[in-house]
Amino acid sequence: GVLVISLGTQNGFKAGDKLKLYKTEDLKDDQGNVVFTEEKLVGEITLDSVQAERSKATYSGSEEVKAGWVVKAN
Repeated sequence: GVLVISLGTQNGFKAGDKLKLYKTEDLKDDQGNVVFTEEKLVGEITLDSVQAERSKATYSGSEEVKAGWVVKAN
């Protein structure tokens, strides 16, 4: 699928760059309060089209991507 992320040329990225995609998982206590948030590596994305503040990227993993997941350069 195609993703739009909030990183672009003003963050130092260009078309062809590869970034890691992490999903976030909240651990909750007995009352349902979030007590810890973990990031789990899901896969890699490739930037296809890069603008100043955002980029369009391709993701080829098996999980359905959700809003709020984290993208990191390393």
